[in-house]
Amino acid sequence: MISYNSDNKEKFFKIDIGIGLVLVVISCSLIPVYVIYSIWKCYGINDGEGYNSINAAIALVALIFNILAVIFVFATYQDARKVAKDNTKNTNFNRVLDILYKQLEYTLKNYEAETQITIGQRSFTSYKDLVSDFKDSVQVNFGTGAYLKMKVETLKKYEKVLRFLSLELEVYSKVITSNNLSIEDKDFFTKLIADNLDKKLRETVGLFQNIFSHFQKTSTYKELKESNANLISNIEFDLNLVLDYLRIPRNEDLDFLE
Repeated sequence: MISYNSDNKEKFFKIDIGIGLVLVVISCSLIPVYVIYSIWKCYGINDGEGYNSINAAIALVALIFNILAVIFVFATYQDARKVAKDNTKNTNFNRVLDILYKQLEYTLKNYEAETQITIGQRSFTSYKDLVSDFKDSVQVNFGTGAYLKMKVETLKKYEKVLRFLSLELEVYSKVITSNNLSIEDKDFFTKLIADNLDKKLRETVGLFQNIFSHFQKTSTYKELKESNANLISNIEFDLNLVLDYLRIPRNEDLDFLE
């Protein structure tokens, strides 16, 4: 059953306009047909020899209808192409959505599964618990300026979170980018996945990159880069990936793998 929504109203309006134009063209075409018929008839041009007045008029009408038929076929072809393109787009969108939701089931299991994650003197019961602590820690570091003297234990927590996110989000990013999707659809799917993990995930990662860009300019960062080079490199590498996967614009002050 066709619902008479705005889209259908627009389609019906176009059909009405099209029919109206065809009727106008046909009506207008009768005028030159009548004129030619009258001239042929009045002056007896070739009358009785080959084309008479009636034949000439019929030939002109046939020509006009042939032209209209060509225009109609072309318009129908263009409309069919548009419909096929829209159908392909919708099919592709639904297929990607189905793949992402199936993958999301596995990610949420990994995210919420009970596991023992020990970092320094602290233990976490799941990656969900770790990410929750990551969000609180980022807020504290940003609000108090504690990032100026970031501790190794805190950085190891950030490393663990970013590594988890980079590994899990890689699959979604490949599915989204490898399909012919619009920028709006890519943004929609990315936000959908991030929000299913945590409503403030993208906001927190965006805030973290701001903190880390400031941290990179401190003497503590330079010291830790010498004493804990692998730790710093891992954070920068995975942060770079996560920003891409979550489609978060990079901070211009952020330096990677110098």
